[in-house]
Amino acid sequence: MDNSFWIDRWQEGRIGFHQEQVHPDLIAFGDVLLGQPGKRVLVPLCGKTRDLLWFAEQGHTVVGVDLSELAVEQWKAENRGASKAAYDRVEVQCEDLLELGPETLGTFDLIWDRAALVALDPERRKRYAKVLQKLLKPGGHLLINSFEYDQSEMAGPPHSVPPEELRDLYPGWEWKPLRLGDWQTEGKFRARGVSQFRAYLGVLKA
Repeated sequence: MDNSFWIDRWQEGRIGFHQEQVHPDLIAFGDVLLGQPGKRVLVPLCGKTRDLLWFAEQGHTVVGVDLSELAVEQWKAENRGASKAAYDRVEVQCEDLLELGPETLGTFDLIWDRAALVALDPERRKRYAKVLQKLLKPGGHLLINSFEYDQSEMAGPPHSVPPEELRDLYPGWEWKPLRLGDWQTEGKFRARGVSQFRAYLGVLKA
């Protein structure tokens, strides 16, 4: 799977992964991890998520990165009505995150991975994790929302990334599960042939 897969998804309007509302896990745990305003936050593979503006409204500086120029344009168009102070604290870049590093993006106090890792095949997940290890400040947090299911039942994306794989991708980082969802047997995964699946949330500390 190459970059054109996701660019085409945006061009064709097949963006069922997009959520119109701020992610509830972010509302529940974002402030707890960030603390006082003034932190730097990265949202990889951000699309046009409302989460970017939520961070800015809490007083943080936010960088979103996505492959799709259309996603970036739509985010800007749909959020121009926000307060200027919050809007100006958000920078959305149309780039391939796997080709970037701290010399271009700087470093961050928090990275919010909302189903970004599960969008990548195994080889790209390794590259992605190496990039994030360079971008997160020592003591910073990687808040990750992910999925787990029997990968033999569905090719993905979204791919299955169990917590055990996170420990391999981020060696030496402290892993703390925040919400291990119940195993589900209905929903969009079931429609694609998955017998059971779950979403989970956790935090990795550099």
